Amino acid sequence: MASSIGSSFNPNIPVLRVYNWNRWSQFWKSKLEIYQLWQYVDPSSDSVVDESENPREYRALCDIASSMMDYMDATCQARINSADRQRLHGAGAVREMWKILRDSCDILSRKYETQVVDKFHKEGWRSDDTLATFTHRMRGYWNEMAGADECPSGEGAVVTLITMLPDKYSFLQQRLMRERRFDFLDATDLCLVMAANEEPMGILSLNDGTAGRPQKRPRGLESTS
Repeated sequence: MASSIGSSFNPNIPVLRVYNWNRWSQFWKSKLEIYQLWQYVDPSSDSVVDESENPREYRALCDIASSMMDYMDATCQARINSADRQRLHGAGAVREMWKILRDSCDILSRKYETQVVDKFHKEGWRSDDTLATFTHRMRGYWNEMAGADECPSGEGAVVTLITMLPDKYSFLQQRLMRERRFDFLDATDLCLVMAANEEPMGILSLNDGTAGRPQKRPRGLESTS
């Protein structure tokens, strides 16, 4: 069991940095819960795995502790000093290691997330932006905010996105609202589809009887203001 658990952890393991404690800890917590091992790491629990009674679980936790140490950047590793490293070996020490990392990284992580949330709400459309560059940047902020206490709801994030789009994308703003695309990733997927084919995308403007109906053109239609 230990080897199978260890091997299933290897692909796509996030590296712990001082600003991404929430994402890193959520990743490991979910894996530990899948294998019913979280109770041995949970700081609110006092459960301890006994090596003689549960050797496979004990070995699995030892492997996980080793992986956790491997998937940290130098700054985070430095927060566990050499004395701690010598002491934090074996399944019984995983909870203590978790507490050290949480206490040392959590504050910095929250500070960083606050900065990202602030950028998401205030940075806006840059003078040299295209729909693609703007959407990718906002989506990057959204991914970095995942799990943050201050992360807006999907609907709130879509409204923020809409208000930052220039007037020439008013048809896109209206379509997002009309179709109630309040899942942020779904909304930005539509923006990226539009961005990939900006020339003919006027066809997709709200040609639904509203004022300023554009004249028909083959394959493309510029909306009028």
